[in-house]
Amino acid sequence: MKILVLTDDLVTGINDIDNQHRQLFKWANEVAADEVLADDGKFMEAANNLQEYVSAHFRAEEQAMEMYGFNGLEKHSSQHKRLMREVGQLLLRAKWEGASKGLKIELQYMFADWITLHIKEWDKAFAKFMQRNDLTAVPLPDVFDS
Repeated sequence: MKILVLTDDLVTGINDIDNQHRQLFKWANEVAADEVLADDGKFMEAANNLQEYVSAHFRAEEQAMEMYGFNGLEKHSSQHKRLMREVGQLLLRAKWEGASKGLKIELQYMFADWITLHIKEWDKAFAKFMQRNDLTAVPLPDVFDS
């Protein structure tokens, strides 16, 4: 799988969001690393770390949306819930059936496709709201240590 990079078309212009997206890509790339794919234990650990990071990132986005009165919060949140449900189902399958090569590839592509599409379609809409309301320098809530 191709290495995920936060390209210019994915940059939102909100530093905290873009920095969190870089971290998401780092975790997604770790899941796709050859040495991780070759070891079921390492794969499950990396996939769980990615899932935890995605969950914290989503909480930060949603808290910021609520704090600043973004009217797209409900729809955005439903997208977050859908991804977390899909990831949870794949990880549950991996725990019960084993982390097969097909399942590993399915998880990688789901994250790669979903993350980039979600940023382009949903996160950029929130970023435009933040920019229109001159909130680009306001930090997102810190949910990573809670």
